[in-house]
Amino acid sequence: MFEDLRVAVVVPAHNEEALIGTTLSTMPALVDHVIVVDDASTDATAATARAVGDPRVEVLTLERNGGVGAAILAGHRRAIEIGADVAVVMAGDAQMDPAYLPALLEPIAEGGYQLSKANRFFDFGSYDGMPRSRVVGNVLVGFMAKAATGYWHLFDPLNGYTAVRTDALRRLPLDRVRRDYSFECDLLTYLNIIEAPGKDVPVPARYGDERSGIRMFRASRRLLWSMWRGFWRRMVWKYLLWSFSPVAIFLFAGLALVLWGIGFGIGITAATLGAPSASAATVLIAVGPLLVGVNLLIVAWVLDVLASPGSRLASPGDRTAGHRVHDPAGRARGEGHAQEQEPERERLLVSDPVGAQAPHEGGLAEPQPVHGQGNGRHHGGEQDDPGQGGGGNGEVERGDQEREDHDEERRRRDPDHRAPARGGRFATSFRERPREDAESRTRA
Repeated sequence: MFEDLRVAVVVPAHNEEALIGTTLSTMPALVDHVIVVDDASTDATAATARAVGDPRVEVLTLERNGGVGAAILAGHRRAIEIGADVAVVMAGDAQMDPAYLPALLEPIAEGGYQLSKANRFFDFGSYDGMPRSRVVGNVLVGFMAKAATGYWHLFDPLNGYTAVRTDALRRLPLDRVRRDYSFECDLLTYLNIIEAPGKDVPVPARYGDERSGIRMFRASRRLLWSMWRGFWRRMVWKYLLWSFSPVAIFLFAGLALVLWGIGFGIGITAATLGAPSASAATVLIAVGPLLVGVNLLIVAWVLDVLASPGSRLASPGDRTAGHRVHDPAGRARGEGHAQEQEPERERLLVSDPVGAQAPHEGGLAEPQPVHGQGNGRHHGGEQDDPGQGGGGNGEVERGDQEREDHDEERRRRDPDHRAPARGGRFATSFRERPREDAESRTRA
């Protein structure tokens, strides 16, 4: 149990007799269920897993080898059946460090995310010792996976160390997800279609004595095909069938204009290879749609990046509404914190003399005269106790009376004295000022 969440760890294993015991023996205590999926192994993988003796371990054996994706999907279905809240994938080759499992679960438990994924490439030493060809391959595959899955803020798409809310898994057509080594990208594509917020968690790579069974050329070809199909599936479902978003309009209109510009330009070029030359208007018919189409595609790309679920560019409410957020000191912050600020805001609104009244039912507040409010202010610059209601207005009236008495006393002593107009030194009208100047010059 982690933060009131039942955690089930799915361990896909194929011929992992040598390492499955190490994987299971290091499973943290916070894990409630361990689902080992034996993908039709030809060795004693299943027997070794049962021999660990952990009561949390359950072994499922597939009759036919279906690939890593098939094993993980079988584990996800079992996690849903037993009522787990989060399904975590940890391979049976002991590559995924269980010490980072709490860090992987924290965004789901406290940040409102439905998906968290390990990322090996997070510091300057991540590529140390890796051949340049693999560095270039990881960068290119990472960018193509961003475009295919729609999670533009995530990287390392082939990292299988993931944690997913079972609530999100229930919404997915698991029977349609690919079962080969492109399983991770295909699952991310479906999660993006349902707009499940995701987050990367820095987890260093850990390599040991495991052996990879991936055939690079064959796997790469399937991966590219899967990402191509996943991209168009996401465009159609997310932006066309479910919402008819401007992204779909800009994308398909831009593609149509670009294809028209390219096709018409090729035709004009072929027709003018000899003596005749194309006019400026003919060239414009090809270049104009091409340029407009390219701009529309760029706009569609930008909007897709902004819609990446769980990114900082997306709406904060998509991932934090109704969930707690912890500050570095460990104190919980959330909706309650905002509610605590409301009394202070209401007190400030009440003390505002003019335009910040709380709205009445059915519309905006009507402005009230200053002297009709108990704002607690007087000309001396001090503030009365807000609990005294309209005490500040009494101070204003007493101050006005004192000034009138003072002016009356001065008029008795000096008949030429002129009392200032009520309302302050800026209340004298412009029409009165020239008359005052003329009278002063006459007296002079």
